[in-house]
Amino acid sequence: MPLPTRAALRRRPKDDRVLGLAFILPAGIGLVAFYIWPLIRGVWLSFTEYNLLTPATFTGVDNYKRMLNDSVFWNAVKVTLEYVIINIGVQTAVALLIAVLMQRLTRSTFMRAIVLTPYLVSNVVVAMLWLWILDNILGISNEIIRALTGESVNFFSSALAIPTIALINVWRHMGYTALLIFAGLQAIPSTVYEAGKVDGASQWTMFWRITMPLLRPILTLVLIMTIIGSFQVFDTVSVTTQGGPVNATRVLQYYIYDMAFSRFQFGYASAMAVGLLKDVRLQGRRRPSVGRVLAWIMMIAILITTVLPLYGVLRTALSSNAGISSDPASVLPVDVNVRGFERVFGMQTTQEALDDGGSGAAINFWLYLRNSVVVATLVTVGQVFFSAMAACSFARLRWKGRDLIFGVFLGVLMVPQIFTLLPNFVLVKQLHLVDSLLGVALPTMFMTPFAVFFLKQFFMNIPRELEEAALLDGASKVRVFLQLILPMAKAPITTLGIITYITAWNDYFWPLLVSYTDSSRVLTVAVSVFKSQAPTTDWSGLMSATLVAALPMLLLFAVFAKRIVNSIGFTGIK
Repeated sequence: MPLPTRAALRRRPKDDRVLGLAFILPAGIGLVAFYIWPLIRGVWLSFTEYNLLTPATFTGVDNYKRMLNDSVFWNAVKVTLEYVIINIGVQTAVALLIAVLMQRLTRSTFMRAIVLTPYLVSNVVVAMLWLWILDNILGISNEIIRALTGESVNFFSSALAIPTIALINVWRHMGYTALLIFAGLQAIPSTVYEAGKVDGASQWTMFWRITMPLLRPILTLVLIMTIIGSFQVFDTVSVTTQGGPVNATRVLQYYIYDMAFSRFQFGYASAMAVGLLKDVRLQGRRRPSVGRVLAWIMMIAILITTVLPLYGVLRTALSSNAGISSDPASVLPVDVNVRGFERVFGMQTTQEALDDGGSGAAINFWLYLRNSVVVATLVTVGQVFFSAMAACSFARLRWKGRDLIFGVFLGVLMVPQIFTLLPNFVLVKQLHLVDSLLGVALPTMFMTPFAVFFLKQFFMNIPRELEEAALLDGASKVRVFLQLILPMAKAPITTLGIITYITAWNDYFWPLLVSYTDSSRVLTVAVSVFKSQAPTTDWSGLMSATLVAALPMLLLFAVFAKRIVNSIGFTGIK
């Protein structure tokens, strides 16, 4: 049978409906099962009284009437908005400053790796780290404040708790956000600045008249991501304050969680989630100038702020609890020992642990490490491959209804996580997958809307001439996808894989909901459970557990730092 010519290929009907639908089928299952159906089910549950134990009873708009008269709900709205405003404003400003400093001073991968480090550890680990640093009795921050003023500050008091939690999350995310902005700065042509210099514009004028307007697309992306993430704050509140004191940090997501899983009022929790859904829709060497010296001082201060808290965890983990109490301001470990790690790994007897200030609780590290690896691998492999199939269908195949369905994928990007979590929990429970590794991985294993959108942008830029040449040689479109599209998109696929793995590894909220026993608990949940069992005075054990949870990702980062840094920046290019 003769092979078709290029002209014949172009004369063929362009409707690849069957293949296009086949390519989006796995991602489509994920979209319908874990996004669209939860939306419908969540709205239905909001009109019912439901407690997981008995069938849902239709109650009309009673839940919404209750919500309108619930002072705790409106306080949660106020607290959440306060957090969102602080987080967005400070995070964007600090990240922009870091990105500009890196652009002007150094483009070293090492520097970018340092500022990215906090992003690689989970919110749970970061919250425990800062809970210790800001402790009003033994925390190093209060040691400094007492030395200067003679008084201590309760950072988790009613007045300061939300700003403190917001700044903790700024510290974790500022490096990631800075790398996105840095990628945008790298994409600005140097000729634009050269033209500005010829016109006599100052550095300040060029920043406001050239840099900021050209950064608008990436800043818009940053703002959208930060807004969505801010409304979903949960982990830090859960670990540090549990919504207190006196509801001062009871953000919406925590209040909804409390109603659903502590008081089993799923109907009312769903109504609040629906309410939340409505609310959120070039350079050579130069002589150092005074300005450049000041810029380096600022950059070094940022690097120290990034690294010092992590060192504080190591210093505390290697100290005894008695040593920490006797000399809390010491820069070096006090009474150096590894008994904190022994308590974490269950290598001490109960009496030995109690004598050292512990509770006898332990972390089955190797089991939890295995669980984390299995879940993160399942999510990454499934999500990247199935999203790539869907992205290829939307970018490379022509079929009726393609753009409409892609619009649906994009639409669910703006759905708050808490809105789908409650119905997804009910679904996983009905599938008898609660307390299983598959149940932990399932909701994001088929796809995420971001993954499909991200890969589609790159697949669209692959020259069609290459695809036509492969088809002329007799290759099928499936073979073209596997042997041409995927290899040519190696960089964005690797980028997506790294981001997905980090996100899955650090996830806490969903594993907390569906993991009840050691058989399915991942490291982030295990550390939180260890904290709840350990006395608040066992800082050595708590920081040892924090370090143990962070260590696998930090070691991975140490080996693949350059690739990870470049991959994070790569997401800001498109």
